[in-house]
Amino acid sequence: MKLPKIALAFAVLIVAGCETVTPSNPRGTVYQSSGPTENDIINLENKCYSGETYYCNALANYYYVGAATPQNKSRAIDLWRKACNINVAEACFNLGKAYLNREEGLRGNKTAIKLLTKACDKRERRACTQLGELHEKGKIVSRNRNKAYAYYSTACDMVDEKACHRLGLMQESRSSDRSGILKAVVSYEKACRFDIAESCLRAGNIYSTGKIVSKIPKVASKFYDKGCNLGNKESCKKLSRLR
Repeated sequence: MKLPKIALAFAVLIVAGCETVTPSNPRGTVYQSSGPTENDIINLENKCYSGETYYCNALANYYYVGAATPQNKSRAIDLWRKACNINVAEACFNLGKAYLNREEGLRGNKTAIKLLTKACDKRERRACTQLGELHEKGKIVSRNRNKAYAYYSTACDMVDEKACHRLGLMQESRSSDRSGILKAVVSYEKACRFDIAESCLRAGNIYSTGKIVSKIPKVASKFYDKGCNLGNKESCKKLSRLR
């Protein structure tokens, strides 16, 4: 059964707007570089080494960037390993990235993949996105677009904007039918909401052409306007043509 144009567009936007961002996995950079005091570091040290190993991850993050304490990447790596051993997902992700980037002499692609997989399984969205990128590009693992798609999908479900954008690109390139393109729109809209300008542009393009989904200029303008505000020149051009 065909939905009316506006109802269909509204349904897409509502589905894309459903998200959950938990305090334990906030949006932002991996390593916090400001905020803590020397007393905070002392308190984290006490907690980390008195059995509350979960706090070792936060302590490691501060050692990594040298916030309120001298920078010590080797110690950060040791602390991430300690926290990862008790299944702190972010610590496993950070440690996996350290292996991936060969920091402090670390070597072992298999170890990097194992750590990132563990973090992804524990719902660390950035780890799932990283695994998606590695499989899509065939970097240190065999190129496998199906696995990449699955990892991006998992990360996008956890509202990782980068994963949603990559997922949208794969969905759009794979699909020529209405249902597939609508999935791409949902992914692009999620990424657009978190300021991925190209996703705003691509969502706008889908609704402005009317080739696969119904042509809805008002919805297209919404996406182009956001993309333009984010500095995407092509979005600005497309927006001016619709006005």
